[in-house]
Amino acid sequence: MMHPVSPCLDDAAIDDLFAGRLAEAHLGSVDAHLDACETCRELVLTLAQSAPRRSRLAGEKLGRYEILAAIGRGAFGEVDRAHDARPCRARARKLLLAQGDELLARLTAEAKTMARLSHPHVVTVFDVGQLESGEPFLAMELLLGGTLRDWLDGAPP
Repeated sequence: MMHPVSPCLDDAAIDDLFAGRLAEAHLGSVDAHLDACETCRELVLTLAQSAPRRSRLAGEKLGRYEILAAIGRGAFGEVDRAHDARPCRARARKLLLAQGDELLARLTAEAKTMARLSHPHVVTVFDVGQLESGEPFLAMELLLGGTLRDWLDGAPP
């Protein structure tokens, strides 16, 4: 569905976006606006990167996952190498910075879609949920090697 490009985001919309309170009906138009408006996109990226974050420490337990090491951090979340106690194996665990019921519902729907896929170029999703703190997360296949940024900066085969 095409969403018309909306006027620049106001403070309330940005606050709602970061808090996960943005109404589902408005997400498409906000996404379209951020795609089209470099000023708002840069503002949201800068705010997301400067938001205070509590880094997870090696050995910290988050539900059934024990953090082993940080892998990376982006504008919308952080990824850790984690040990999953149930199947007793390493996983990549992505913790999203924003919170909210709508975000969790969207994340869960996307994770279920990804979990139905089986393709060598699609990461396998094993778990999706919410920590006691309310932070949504994904647990997925741990792939070793370079990052997408490394690949994009190099000469692809």
